[in-house]
Amino acid sequence: MPTLREVVACSGPWRIKGLKLLDWCVGRILLFPGRFRRPAEKPVPEEVNRVLIIRPGGLGDAVLLVPMIRQLKETFPQATIDVLAEGRNAGVFKMAPDSAIRRVYCYDTAPWRWWGILKADRYDLVFDTEQWHLLNAFIAASLNAPCRIGFDTNPLRRHCYTKMVAYRHDEFEGISFLNMLRAVTGRMHRWDWSRPFLALPREEADWARRLLEGRNAAAVALGGSIRERRLEEGKLLRLVSLLLERGFSVCLIGSKQEAPLAERIEGSCQGTSLINMAGKTSILQTAALLRASTVFIGADSGLMHLAYGLGTPVVALFGSGIEEKWAPPGGLVRVLNRHLPCSPCTRFGYTPACPIHVRCLQEIPAQEIAAAASDLLLPRREG
Repeated sequence: MPTLREVVACSGPWRIKGLKLLDWCVGRILLFPGRFRRPAEKPVPEEVNRVLIIRPGGLGDAVLLVPMIRQLKETFPQATIDVLAEGRNAGVFKMAPDSAIRRVYCYDTAPWRWWGILKADRYDLVFDTEQWHLLNAFIAASLNAPCRIGFDTNPLRRHCYTKMVAYRHDEFEGISFLNMLRAVTGRMHRWDWSRPFLALPREEADWARRLLEGRNAAAVALGGSIRERRLEEGKLLRLVSLLLERGFSVCLIGSKQEAPLAERIEGSCQGTSLINMAGKTSILQTAALLRASTVFIGADSGLMHLAYGLGTPVVALFGSGIEEKWAPPGGLVRVLNRHLPCSPCTRFGYTPACPIHVRCLQEIPAQEIAAAASDLLLPRREG
């Protein structure tokens, strides 16, 4: 369990660190011993009409949760499914096909607007899909649903659920979510991870198709929310140059924080086939650009999972993240990992600040990354 000092010292922007700090401090107060009695394990109600899924945290988790939601809807077709998510990943659930989700509430914006609604809905099932934190567990317990499912990780949360699911760091995260559904139905739920599972609204899909039409576009993600998931600027510029030499157009994608970096790269590549979209798109527009691209290149991040869920071939760079848990399976993925003795170093969303300048990523040669992108596409071109 991370100490308060480790929470404060973990890598990441202050907004995200602030939420983790709030969870660490306030969660312990809300879940003080005796606040909730350990509920007896109860059978799933015969009629499941209302389901709530709690999904705070990152974009990648939200993406990999969609197959579980689709299986859930197939299992209980009459049920309405609501999601309580963080604002930065709420857009992902608009890409869940077949209108599986009724409403998405954003827990980090005006909680007084949704708390009363959730209490009044009287859910039959609540899935807390967060792996470690506490505030989400408090919400799950407070709703008093007859069946509440959570991961058996943090001992402070165990009195919040009627069923707990074992959690493994060597198992793909999408399978971990399917295991939560298995705790309800008692049977294995399998998914074909080789096929896309996200759907785009037509307007965004058409916009991206027009923008990248006729281009052999490589979508290059400029970074992640933490320094340990970002290539240094010189390596990015070298990678972009190599991709352009290999006949790719390059589409730079990233957040507003990465826009200045994108502008510097764009300035160094004037007169080339480069499109700078960093900081200029919504999550749905970014997804559409990924779907219209020939290949995605980037570190272990939410954008990597988004590209994978849309069926775009992926070159994934791993270092601090756990490859067994987060590397997308399938033939359209190439994983590059130096496997340094100190990596992976991330556990339950906490990544310590790297004292050796993120060698795990920086030691992956740009030439190897560009070659992986070309090799990944060879079977498709020959086919």
